[in-house]
Amino acid sequence: MSWCLRIVPDLFLRDMHLHLSTPRSQSPPKTAHYSPMIHNALLAVATAFSDDPRIRDLKARQTFATLAKSYIEA
Repeated sequence: MSWCLRIVPDLFLRDMHLHLSTPRSQSPPKTAHYSPMIHNALLAVATAFSDDPRIRDLKARQTFATLAKSYIEA
């Protein structure tokens, strides 16, 4: 595994769909291209570029960053 590995959008979206479409009564499968941590980390960065000031707001970005961090610390 390389720390320089980039996110491949098609694979990320495929695995995200698989993860998010799993019924809550089951554990979502572990996939190579998606995790809730990376999803929240991406949102934390991406929201900084939004045209909507409510989304671009620091508090909104911190919410996603905190969620991402919680997955690392778990």
